[in-house]
Amino acid sequence: MKITVDGKELDLSGALPLTLGDLKKLKRAYGFGDAQLASGDILAAAAVLLILLQKLDSSITEEQLDRLPLATVEGAFQFIAAEAKNIHRPT
Repeated sequence: MKITVDGKELDLSGALPLTLGDLKKLKRAYGFGDAQLASGDILAAAAVLLILLQKLDSSITEEQLDRLPLATVEGAFQFIAAEAKNIHRPT
């Protein structure tokens, strides 16, 4: 899935799969864990999206992400969630 942030087109596929490092960064920076991600919390979705976008382009800022329409953020998170289902997570 491609997403455009301030004229920069980025392909989220290049930032996936989520890694342990991504989840640790999410927890440290935003205090979110699996429960918030599983609940579909929009703020957790935005935080994950920011981390992934920054993997593709480290100059992307939270302020740039804040200007995206909610429908774009929700669509991107649905794509991320669908891709995450393809990853085996032992319990």
